[in-house]
Amino acid sequence: MIMDAQLKQSKQSTAEQIKNVSQTRFRKILIGKAMKLSEITNSSSQNMIPVLLVEDNPVNQKLAQKILIKLGYDVDVACNGEIAVEKVKQSAYSIIVMDIQMPIMDGIEATRQIRSLDINQPFIVALTANVSEENRKSCIDAGMNDFLGKPLRKQLLKESLQSGVDSAE
Repeated sequence: MIMDAQLKQSKQSTAEQIKNVSQTRFRKILIGKAMKLSEITNSSSQNMIPVLLVEDNPVNQKLAQKILIKLGYDVDVACNGEIAVEKVKQSAYSIIVMDIQMPIMDGIEATRQIRSLDINQPFIVALTANVSEENRKSCIDAGMNDFLGKPLRKQLLKESLQSGVDSAE
């Protein structure tokens, strides 16, 4: 009987410990989410403007997404042009930040397909490591509105996106 009571107490204390650890981790997550939410809600007039980020490289994707969120945009992500075209058919985006070289469908072809859709057309920003004049011309000819080089610079992206917001108003 004493052993049963000790076993029950041992199980209960383990359960309590797990509960306490879980609650602590949960609070930290909530606090982190609340801080991120406050960054978004305290940002400028771009707040909640839908942006589609199309980038296949996970590191570049996370960096660009983090910058866009800090700038106050509502960010959705696609990892190639084919997925981007499908997302644009399903949801309205004011701005698309489009990588050029991606598998399955590149940014040039994705932009051409998006421009052919009967939708409210988004402002499309090319994002590429190849900043040659020939590549810039290809992007603009495909229907992109702006052209930025990698590595991504927050201030240049901010200025480009602001011109997209201004052109939509």
